[in-house]
Amino acid sequence: MTRSVLAGVVVALLGIAGLLRATVTSGASGAASSITVLDAWVRQPVPPGTQAAAYFTVRNDGPAADRLLAVASPIGAATVLHAVRNGTMQEVADGVVVPAHGSLRFAVGAGHVMIEGVSRPLTAGEVVPLALTFERFGTVTVDARVVGYLDPAPSATG
Repeated sequence: MTRSVLAGVVVALLGIAGLLRATVTSGASGAASSITVLDAWVRQPVPPGTQAAAYFTVRNDGPAADRLLAVASPIGAATVLHAVRNGTMQEVADGVVVPAHGSLRFAVGAGHVMIEGVSRPLTAGEVVPLALTFERFGTVTVDARVVGYLDPAPSATG
């Protein structure tokens, strides 16, 4: 087995196991940066085929703040960023800042990405792709595990 094929198999297995984290080490601006997306998961919608909420943590180890502009997923017709502003959950059209050397956490009660028009039933345990687009650092694609609607939210490590 060639080295590149073996590396591809290892990456695929880590992704399936949910152990692979997405990192961008050089952004669209060309500046050295590090955006890491951790603990991505999607709540199974009730009833199936309506809306699903996605949660994750974005860590920015780079020297400049960035802005999460949008999140897309092929499982839905559209996505909307929601964050708590002035004590109220609100739609965010202008993106959300990820501070330099800091993090941004989308968690139950603290913001989420609403995936609208979910195109099919989601099964607990399956993995769905999310593409996060940042103002400076481009797009990062991660796999998010579907968590059953009655199951507890996963604990964050980031």
